[in-house]
Amino acid sequence: MTVQTVKLAGREFVIVPKSHYRKLERDASIAFKSAAKSRRASAQDKGDVAVALRRLNDPTDREIPYAQARKRLGLA
Repeated sequence: MTVQTVKLAGREFVIVPKSHYRKLERDASIAFKSAAKSRRASAQDKGDVAVALRRLNDPTDREIPYAQARKRLGLA
């Protein structure tokens, strides 16, 4: 692949043949699509989220202050 660089207004640009640019564009698109697929939640992830949400919404499962926990355990 023949590549040339050009400086315009202090910025450097790369010039490549259009066919190579199209190939790079296509490869980037394919890589983006495959990365998007790998970011999808699996069944295990969805189950973990459901359990976490259930626990957050459970009114009996709340944090209690340290002093109150000591009293419940008979340590205070």
